[in-house]
Amino acid sequence: MIEKLAAVQADCVLPNRFLFCFLFFLFASCASFKAKRHATEIISCKDLTERLKNRSQTFQRVEGRAQGKDKSGSWQMLLSLRSDRQFWIEIRSPLSGPFAILRSDEKWVEFLIPRRKELYRIPAHEFWDTSLRQKRFLEILPVRIRPEVMYDMLMGRLSFDKVERCKFSDEEQVYQLEIVNRSQKKLVKVDPLSFFPVQYGSMNDDFYVKFVGSEVLNSEKIEFGSTFEVYQKAKKEFSFEWQELRWLPELGDPPPIFPRPEQYKAVDY
Repeated sequence: MIEKLAAVQADCVLPNRFLFCFLFFLFASCASFKAKRHATEIISCKDLTERLKNRSQTFQRVEGRAQGKDKSGSWQMLLSLRSDRQFWIEIRSPLSGPFAILRSDEKWVEFLIPRRKELYRIPAHEFWDTSLRQKRFLEILPVRIRPEVMYDMLMGRLSFDKVERCKFSDEEQVYQLEIVNRSQKKLVKVDPLSFFPVQYGSMNDDFYVKFVGSEVLNSEKIEFGSTFEVYQKAKKEFSFEWQELRWLPELGDPPPIFPRPEQYKAVDY
């Protein structure tokens, strides 16, 4: 094997073998990248729980630029997300102006459509808990989401009260977990090296989010999955791709407050 490798490398000095040499080393580098996604050791459920908690406590804020896409087209997004569930998500039109803005502070979650001069809001605790008010509010958003699932995937972490079950899948090279958060059970798959969730869904419906592809963003040594797909009843609703991302170890400032001009049509849920 060593003699064959040496022969290939020797051939690379010839101009007509340059392309072959390039492809050979490109393939080798790709293979090594895929190999590093495999677990080097299998840890216990207790140790896995600690790793997940440590990851969620490492960074307090994630912000950046992303692209969303569904059957109607694609759009740009600006995001700033805090670990205390205060956030600012701006959906921009093809002309780069804000088409819609979804924000949250400790009291309210608000959805503003500037061109229509419409403002919708719901108490924050209602937005994060499954309720009829939450369901009605989610129906006005341009994409279907489950707030607690989507937020954890965008933050690249898991929030949970306890881990009930876990096992390692040799076939998928992921940890498979059953977690409990606010008395709700969810099924999660976790990357064995970076411990970010690669698939996250509810046990009570067919909504789930999964990381796709081999692209992994490294933001100052913190790894995030770059591209996610959102499914409802096995049907892909939309995809999300981080284009720029950075994390911060502190919460930073809360999101700006919307002005309250009288000409806005305001609706409370």
